[in-house]
Amino acid sequence: MVEAEFTNARESTIRVNIDPRLFLAEQPTSLPPVAAAWYLDQDADARLKTAEQARAYLAKVLVFKVGDVEMKMDWKFTAIDSATNLPLSSASAEVHLLAEASAPLPAVKGDFIVFLNKDSTVSMILLNSREGIKERRPDVRFPGESSRGYPLPEIPVK
Repeated sequence: MVEAEFTNARESTIRVNIDPRLFLAEQPTSLPPVAAAWYLDQDADARLKTAEQARAYLAKVLVFKVGDVEMKMDWKFTAIDSATNLPLSSASAEVHLLAEASAPLPAVKGDFIVFLNKDSTVSMILLNSREGIKERRPDVRFPGESSRGYPLPEIPVK
């Protein structure tokens, strides 16, 4: 699941819910769901390695663009309970990682588009939202496809 939120001041926050199986195995369905203990038992070095694996996975499968300009994402990762999307706790059964990046949009005209690499092993559900517009329509894409363009706020005149 990918969620992209945009403000009228052309700020963006993008969140991606990542099942660790996506970067732990070439065939994610060959593994059972990842137990919370896998992450909870990691030391600081192992958690850094997990974040790097997740970062590499995102760079491999997702491209975020405004018009023809690719957005560079500075991902921050939080371990979450896969059932509730709340922070991971000792009561959690399974873990996912929530990748989040916030940044100003490139100062170019064009719609927001997400491309899902053809080598991805899963489809993508994209939910876009914009300040002041409540309606959100899911955009489901399969490997090798780009999302529908999402209109962004106008570039402010200086």
